[in-house]
Amino acid sequence: MATFELGRIKDARAGKESFERVEGFHPADFFRYAFGITVLEGKPEKVVLEFDRSEMRYLADSPLHPSQQIIAEGTETTTVEIEVYITIELIMSILSFGKKVSVHSPAHLKQQIQNEQA
Repeated sequence: MATFELGRIKDARAGKESFERVEGFHPADFFRYAFGITVLEGKPEKVVLEFDRSEMRYLADSPLHPSQQIIAEGTETTTVEIEVYITIELIMSILSFGKKVSVHSPAHLKQQIQNEQA
């Protein structure tokens, strides 16, 4: 199965092939743990991120993922949890926050982000 972002399609034309709906396919279930447009096979992971307080207004207005939950709030930081597949889109999003975010778990994602920031 191929997934394409609609915003990148520049032209569409009718072809000779017909579309057949797959019985029992539910897009909401298929994309539930996707971050971006990449859907992986396997199990999603709980990702715990601690953000600098300055990022909380942005995260409240634009949650990283529908599963986002605040699990701890302090005076300087807020910790959120999301349940997603670990994808390049997730990694790039985390890196875009620079030093204003730290990964608490899973350990392999924390290490990957640290390696990218080094």
